[in-house]
Amino acid sequence: MVFLFCLQQTSSTQVVTGAIIDHTSRVDLEANVALHMALKDIKLTNQSLVRHVMNSEGEPAFAALAAKGLTGLEKVRVIIGPHTWQEVSRVVEISNNSHIPIFSLADLLL
Repeated sequence: MVFLFCLQQTSSTQVVTGAIIDHTSRVDLEANVALHMALKDIKLTNQSLVRHVMNSEGEPAFAALAAKGLTGLEKVRVIIGPHTWQEVSRVVEISNNSHIPIFSLADLLL
């Protein structure tokens, strides 16, 4: 979806995205590789995408702090991740207050 969003932008538009991942999680590390590959594809279309990655360390409180940093200091337009329901529940509050969409494939069974 972020890829499609970037394609709709003009070539002079810089889209700032944020990702919250757990650097100790294999799933999150694989997601980070996928994001990096998507970034390369987007650059081939002459679009400008800036990605800020924050480490949650698997802790909901750290995920919330990362979301605050991404929405406040980095001025992201979208947040990708995290992958646990506990982290997502904390990040959603911040993204709702900031009116920034969050895309997560969190497993409800975790």
